[in-house]
Amino acid sequence: MDKLISKLDIILNRLSFSIIVASLIVGSSLIAQRSPNSFLWGLPVAEIGFIMAGIMGFWLLISILRSGRF
Repeated sequence: MDKLISKLDIILNRLSFSIIVASLIVGSSLIAQRSPNSFLWGLPVAEIGFIMAGIMGFWLLISILRSGRF
């Protein structure tokens, strides 16, 4: 039973992480469409969201590949 719970925990963590990445992509797309002139730290806000989503997505992909269950 403990093994099943630990596997389910890993699956749910990855699922929630992927939902966050997807919401960053959608939110950044909406920001880019509505207000293309909004800047934060010299970069457009939408690009910061896309960069964060890319880094998080790459991190998720690496963790999946390292687990050996792709």
